[in-house]
Amino acid sequence: MGLDDPQAREQVLLRLRRLEGQVRGVQNMIAEDRDCTDVLQQMAAIRSAVQGATMLMLESYIDSC
Repeated sequence: MGLDDPQAREQVLLRLRRLEGQVRGVQNMIAEDRDCTDVLQQMAAIRSAVQGATMLMLESYIDSC
């Protein structure tokens, strides 16, 4: 299955690039021994962002089915 809609493809890629940056940020926070609550808050934001990207993929799949 691919993303047939070019706009949906770009939206998913944009979200994934943003996620990549968020994950790198959390890695740096852990390396810098930042407060656990700050790290956990960012990890929750990552989880939410993954869910959003997943929903975009799912919507595109449903639309093409």
